[in-house]
Amino acid sequence: MFAQEVLSEDFEAGLTVPTGWTIEDLTTSGEIWTIETGGEAGGFTAPNTLLYESGLEGNYATMDSDGYGSEGGAENTTLTSPVFDASSITSATLTFDTVYNGNFGGLGEIEVYNGSAWVNVQTYATAIGSTPNTTITGSQLFDISEIAGVTNAQIRFVWTGNWSISWSIDNISVFQCTETAAPAVATTPLPADAATAIGITADGGLNFSWNDAGNAGDNYTLNIGTTNPPSQAIEGIENGVLITGLGLSTTYFWSIDITNCFGTTTSSVWSFTTDDQFLSIGEEVSLETLNVYPNPTSDVLNIKSSQDVDNVTVFNLLGQNVANFTKNEINNSSIDLSELSKGLYLVKISSGTKTKTLRVTKE
Repeated sequence: MFAQEVLSEDFEAGLTVPTGWTIEDLTTSGEIWTIETGGEAGGFTAPNTLLYESGLEGNYATMDSDGYGSEGGAENTTLTSPVFDASSITSATLTFDTVYNGNFGGLGEIEVYNGSAWVNVQTYATAIGSTPNTTITGSQLFDISEIAGVTNAQIRFVWTGNWSISWSIDNISVFQCTETAAPAVATTPLPADAATAIGITADGGLNFSWNDAGNAGDNYTLNIGTTNPPSQAIEGIENGVLITGLGLSTTYFWSIDITNCFGTTTSSVWSFTTDDQFLSIGEEVSLETLNVYPNPTSDVLNIKSSQDVDNVTVFNLLGQNVANFTKNEINNSSIDLSELSKGLYLVKISSGTKTKTLRVTKE
């Protein structure tokens, strides 16, 4: 997707300002950008993992104006990249993941240095008063071709405000895109739209495919759920992906987002209904007297069983093992799922030679 990347920063080197980057405090209020971790967005009910739910990962840069409170002075702080060489590219795109929430005078601006002056490429407006907030989340993309051909290019993020919520940024990239347009829309879904009696395997597995209209190599996201529009997004998949954890006699809605550096296209929302029995019984010998609660859960999942539990394994809808608990790690017949993202999971509980797999929703 990228012809050439000329700047990249994910802030994973540590909780100090990365080499070459600078943070300025233009009003000397002491309220500045910092490097943080934990996924908790300022100005929202704590605890929360809003940042990680919006694409940020590990460490990130943040200006937590709400966290500084009302006692400090006016804020004007910049997060500025190192000087980088963009002389070999003829166009430039900036992408990053963010959660921006401006209120009470908070203002976010993105600027680029074109070799002689700073140029504004985006201003995130704000609301004056309590409502409504200006909230921006997820992946952002901007054409910053002002820096193409420049040997001393830079980008910077400027925050001004005073006790005005927060702005967090991660996964910054500046590159030249080889694409000439946004991707074509996915068509011809399998399972076919409105199909019924679709067979699934004993673990609720089903392969999903579509016509990608020559977009192979771009990024795919599958959106799926039992309501329209589908509520759960599974990112970074491939055409033909196997999704597990589907239920019998259930109608699902799904769509495909295809993203390249020019933008994202979203398919129509398709639907299908699963059969009332699995394609095969499988080898699982069930633990009949077993249940879990609460379901949905936000953190602790309790296990009610007439037998001792030896192991609990948690899988996501791609069938990937995302958590495992041995007998010694199962405390008071419960496991802690607080570190998992929101979504649907398969929880496989084992006791001796018997197992049972349950669908659990993490809120």
